[in-house]
Amino acid sequence: MIASLIAIPLCFILMHNWLQNFAYCTSISWWTFGIAAVLAT
Repeated sequence: MIASLIAIPLCFILMHNWLQNFAYCTSISWWTFGIAAVLAT
């Protein structure tokens, strides 16, 4: 659970920045990472 609290914001920021570099930009939501963390525990 502690690892999820550290990893979710970090992954969100990294993926958000990575996805902005594509020609067809898309956005991601923070709640998708939250659902993944809940399902993983």
